[in-house]
Amino acid sequence: MDEILSQHYAREFNIAYELACIISQRFSSYDEAKRFLYPDLDQLYNPDTLPDIERATTEIINGIKNGDDILIYTHDDPDGYTAATILYQTLLDIRRKEKPQIYLYPINREKDGYVLNPEVLREYKARGVKILITVDFGISNSENFIIARDMDLKLIICDHHETSLTEFPVPALDPKRADSRYPFRELAGVGVTLKLCQSIYKMALGLENREFYKLKSEFLALTMIGTIADRVMSINENRALCYAGLKVFNKIEIPWAKYFLIEGNIDFPFIFSEIVPVLQCASLDNPELGLDFFLVKSSEKFAKIIERLKSIENERKTNIDSLFQLALNVAKIYPSMVISVIPADVIASVMSAKINNLGAITSKLRDYFHKTAITIMIKEKKCFGELRSYDIHLYDFLNKLKNLFLDFGGHKRAAGFSMVENNLDKFIESATSYITEPMEKNKHQRKPETVLDKTKIRLFEPLLPFGEGNPPPLLTDGVDLYTIDNKMNIIELGLWQT
Repeated sequence: MDEILSQHYAREFNIAYELACIISQRFSSYDEAKRFLYPDLDQLYNPDTLPDIERATTEIINGIKNGDDILIYTHDDPDGYTAATILYQTLLDIRRKEKPQIYLYPINREKDGYVLNPEVLREYKARGVKILITVDFGISNSENFIIARDMDLKLIICDHHETSLTEFPVPALDPKRADSRYPFRELAGVGVTLKLCQSIYKMALGLENREFYKLKSEFLALTMIGTIADRVMSINENRALCYAGLKVFNKIEIPWAKYFLIEGNIDFPFIFSEIVPVLQCASLDNPELGLDFFLVKSSEKFAKIIERLKSIENERKTNIDSLFQLALNVAKIYPSMVISVIPADVIASVMSAKINNLGAITSKLRDYFHKTAITIMIKEKKCFGELRSYDIHLYDFLNKLKNLFLDFGGHKRAAGFSMVENNLDKFIESATSYITEPMEKNKHQRKPETVLDKTKIRLFEPLLPFGEGNPPPLLTDGVDLYTIDNKMNIIELGLWQT
C-alpha cells in the first residue's frame, strides 16, 4: 500500500520518489498531502473567531479616533519584535496627521520578568499614554489586569502563550484560551498579531483578506520570521504563513530585506542560520535593536544595526558554549530529566552569564541528554529558570506550582519562571516527583522513512521548516542512520541495524 501511494504521489505531485515516500507515510489522504506540499494563503482562517477580536479592534480604532496615545509592550525575542513591528506599522497607517503618538517598549527580561513593570508604565503614562497593548505577552498572569487597572490604562492583550485563566476583564486575544473557537491554536505571537491587524484594516479601511495580504505583503515576511524563530508547530496555518512570507521576502524593497537579498534568493535554511540567530542577540545588548532591525528607513542605518548584532552573535556563541559546559558540570541527571542549577558565586564570576542565554543552554542540555531539561540561574537571591522538553507539557507543570513563582509563562515545550531563592528546594522536589515518566522511545529507534544517499538531501527541502507536527525525517543511506535539521545539515545517528 505504501509503495503504491508513494508512486502515486511521485507522479501526481512531480516530486522525487524518496520525498514521496516520506509524504505517503505522513499523509494517507491525497488532499492533506497536497495542502502540505503546496501551502498558500487560501489555507488561512478568518480572524473572526479569535476571542475578543471585535472588541479589541473597536477599542483600538476608537482610541485612535480619540487621539489616545498608545504603548505597544512586547516580548524581547524575534516573535515579539516582529509582532510589535506589524502592529506599530498598522497603527501608523490608521492614525491621521501623526496623532496619536505610538510608542514601543520591548521588555528587559531580567528587569521586567513575565509581568507588566509598573515603573515602565508610569514613565509612559507621564508621556500621555492611555492605551496599553501587549503582543506576545500578558495572557498568563491575572496580575497584569490589576496593574493596568490601578494605573488607569486601557489594556488590550494579544498573545499566544498558554493560560489557565478563564475570566478576562479586558480584551484578550489568544487562540489557546479555553473558550476559543478559532480553528488553529498553535499560532506564534506574531501570527495572532497579524490576525488583529487584519481585523483593524478591515474595520477601519474596509480591506478584505486578499487585498490586505497584497497591500501589506511585508507583514507576511515578518510573520514568517517570527513564526520560525518561536519554534511553534510547523503545520496548518503556520506552514502556510511561512511559505507565503518566504515568497514575499524575495520581492520586498525595504532595508532589512534588501540587505539579505544581496546574496540572492532567500530560503528557509538561510532564515534559520543567518537571520534568526542575529535577531535573538538583540536582547543581550539592547532589545530596541530588535525593533530597529525592521523599522529603520535607510540602508546605512540598517548596516550599522546588523554589524552590531553580528558582533554580539559572535560573543554569544562563545558565551553559550562556555556556559553550557558549566551547566553540564553541575547538572544532576534523573531518569526522565536533567536539572542544572548555576549558583550565585559562579554567576558573579562569569561575565557571560546572562539570563537571556538560559533558553539556548537548556535546549542544548535537552538535546544532549534526550531528556526534559531545566536550567536555573541564581542571581541576587532570585532564581531564573528555563525549561525545555520533547514530551512534557511544561506550562501545565509550572501552573501546578504557580504559588512558588514570582512570575512564569510559556508553551508546551518551552517555558520559564522567576522565584525567590528560598523556594528552590521545593521546586526541585516537585519537579523530580512530577516529571517521572521517561520520554517516549528515542527517535533513533524508529524505522527509517526512506533510503537516500547523503549527497541528495536537498530533495527534502519541500519538507521545511521542521518542528512539532512536522519532524525531520529519519533516513538511511543503507549504512548509516541520519537525519537533517532546518539548515539542511546532516546529523549522524550511528550505524543502521536492520
